[in-house]
Amino acid sequence: MTRAIQLLVFVLSLSILAGCGAVFINEGSKASSYAENIPNAQLSHKSSVPAENRVISNFADGSNYMNPALYGASLGIWQVIATDGSIPNTNFIVNGGMEGTKAAHINGYLNDTGDGKYPTLALEGKFKKTSYYDLSLFHGVRFYYKSNDQASRRRFEFGIASTVPVADGGVCTDQCGNHFGVFLKPTLDWTLESFDLKSLTREEGWGATLDSDDFMDHLKEVVYIKWENGTSNVPGLYHIDYWVDQVEFY
Repeated sequence: MTRAIQLLVFVLSLSILAGCGAVFINEGSKASSYAENIPNAQLSHKSSVPAENRVISNFADGSNYMNPALYGASLGIWQVIATDGSIPNTNFIVNGGMEGTKAAHINGYLNDTGDGKYPTLALEGKFKKTSYYDLSLFHGVRFYYKSNDQASRRRFEFGIASTVPVADGGVCTDQCGNHFGVFLKPTLDWTLESFDLKSLTREEGWGATLDSDDFMDHLKEVVYIKWENGTSNVPGLYHIDYWVDQVEFY
């Protein structure tokens, strides 16, 4: 009789919790993905950082500084990096953004001489002057992007200490520049791109050797966020033209 009473109490308890909206999902189960759509679910991808502190830049003020309210990086700064004969525009934060304000517009030319240097024009946002930035409170990054130029490769990346050269704030001394990131597709119109941090990888076949090839093991070693359009070692003069706006973590 006692076991029957205990079972009845257990069933009644579950009914009461279900009526209150409680949902139980075992981590790792096939149903665990549904938890992402449940407010305050343990498995939710929502960052604990307030929304205003997750914005990296919307460029609306025309400044080349990052959002001063960005969590942990109040002195972040944007710059255009031109390599190996590239010719960039110097004023890169201009009108034409997503909401009729300003955005970052990288526009110029690459002179690829076919000598294995793979020139690029890059938009680089360095989070701190002298130390590394910690992404461990965030789950992903999103931004608006458009580009339909003559680039043969378009890539979005995070440079970490082990892949960024010493001269740029990292510790890399050989085969630097193969960062964690993803290739982007050309698009005529503004497109929202969104990436989980765990999905970002390095290119295969080259680059400095790391202790771990999992970006999640390097979240506290970030030097900069970066977009770069480049060519594939085919001689010629190439027009580069791409836009970035409303960059934020989630």
